[in-house]
Amino acid sequence: DDVENAEKRVKANRSDAAAWAELAEAKANLANQSDGVDENTGLYGGESRRIALDATRAWDQHVKLAGKKPDDGIARVIVNTYDSLGDPKKAFDTWNTVVDAKEKPTSDDFSFLAELAILTGDPSLNRIADRSIARTLELAKEEGDSKDRIAEIKQGFDQLKAQVASQQAAQAQQGGGAGTPQTPVQP
Repeated sequence: DDVENAEKRVKANRSDAAAWAELAEAKANLANQSDGVDENTGLYGGESRRIALDATRAWDQHVKLAGKKPDDGIARVIVNTYDSLGDPKKAFDTWNTVVDAKEKPTSDDFSFLAELAILTGDPSLNRIADRSIARTLELAKEEGDSKDRIAEIKQGFDQLKAQVASQQAAQAQQGGGAGTPQTPVQP
């Protein structure tokens, strides 16, 4: 029903950014409930993959129409959709677009961006990850987090970097590619 209602809204006004966002979210949710989701890996295949790709196309249309105001709540859904499609770089790109568009991103926004950059396993994103971590810590301090909490955040990023590096090293020894290191922690 959600997909049908969203499709009706899109057909009624193809330039309605909110309708496209609604369609993206509805399709992403449907993909999670469709045949083809691998229960062990969470990756989409078959019907769920087709529906998830439809969700990402609807999201792309939303972003084009929304300009500087993409829906950050639905962006998180699409980040998880890209992750389940096995495309951590697109997951990162999706959230990066949202952070770039925000007038005043929060420490949580930069924290999620840093996490996604690290999880891609892409060395070209290391600088972005490091800058995002620094911005997370700076904003956390401004937002009133304690020194202990800030130290915990930094330690969490150090552990995540070490975990991804360890996974990449193990995959390299097994002759596999970098692959998707891990599912993002935040929803």
